[in-house]
Amino acid sequence: MVPGQVILTGEAAGPKAFGYALAGGDFNGDGYNDLVVSAPFDSIMDFAKAKVYIFSGGPEFNTEADVIFEAEGFSHEYGWSVACAGDLNGDGFDDLVIGARYYGSYMEPNEQQGKAYIYFGGNPMDPNADVQLTGEKKFCWLGYSVAGAGDVNDDGFDDVLIGSPWFPGGEGTSNPAYGRVYLLFGGASMDDMPDVVFDGAEDHDQFGWSVDGGLDMNKDGFDDIIIGARFNDCAGQDSGAAYVYYGGSPMDVYPDISASSSEDDDALGSSVAMIGEWSESMPLAAAAAIWNDKGMDVNIPTKEGAFGAVFAFTSPACILGDFNRDSLVDWTDLGIFTRRWLDTSCDDLNWCGEADMDRNTKVNFGDLALIADRWLQGCN
Repeated sequence: MVPGQVILTGEAAGPKAFGYALAGGDFNGDGYNDLVVSAPFDSIMDFAKAKVYIFSGGPEFNTEADVIFEAEGFSHEYGWSVACAGDLNGDGFDDLVIGARYYGSYMEPNEQQGKAYIYFGGNPMDPNADVQLTGEKKFCWLGYSVAGAGDVNDDGFDDVLIGSPWFPGGEGTSNPAYGRVYLLFGGASMDDMPDVVFDGAEDHDQFGWSVDGGLDMNKDGFDDIIIGARFNDCAGQDSGAAYVYYGGSPMDVYPDISASSSEDDDALGSSVAMIGEWSESMPLAAAAAIWNDKGMDVNIPTKEGAFGAVFAFTSPACILGDFNRDSLVDWTDLGIFTRRWLDTSCDDLNWCGEADMDRNTKVNFGDLALIADRWLQGCN
């Protein structure tokens, strides 16, 4: 046993696959991070529904769960995904989101529509969900992926992402499954209405198979998100793709960075992550292509030994000040900046947000200096 190691085990007569999904956060606000462990598979023999457990951190780690969350019914795969959502309601406690991709399973009216549950932290923490979002149709698998989004609209409250990769539903091969991702803004009185909805580009993309957020890729003061579409065909059949969307107020639904693989069956976007500052203040995102085979002829990736690969990337170097998105900072951008500076509504960040590059709620000579700096750095 490794020094300092703690081993947690599931209940003998309880739900199965204890440890299938893990997360961490300070849900009780005591200054110690806590461990979230899911067991998403029912034990019918024991009449035990799926559960999610929180083990509170402290000076001495507790091996007995302090909070236990239980599925509403059997076969929901509650806990298929779990994540710390940050502080959604601004009360100083981290909050938890749990996905149940098969909610409504087997003979129920909305079979496998899926559901996501948000629990606000506290001391003690209430095991009853504070916000719930249910899939729009049968076989949507809402809650297959969940993640904290950071603060995408810079309102002081963290936000949350929920993936529904089989949207719009439909059984078997008839399911177009272009996929959908819901972004819910946090707030003092957070509701269950999605604030931004992102859709996959083509049928069978399975957009939303993976999601993550909480990193300001382009350093504009808004956190950004990344979404994986593992079977996107833009660079070859099932080559996959990952998309980064820059936060903003308002936030749009058009990807700002698109990453794609170059080979069939790579499944890029099977998992995605916002990594953080990698080197020299370079914010890094990553997407996995788990079936990448280095150009080999692999017909059945899961059986023939695909190597796999991870694609890591950052924002284009000239994104700050590149108003027309041509990877240059030049006279054209200076002209756009000047028009925004002279616009009488330039105190409206919906219009002038990008021009206010130093985020001081004004467009002025400080922002002009930043454009000059980007230009002199070779962004032309």
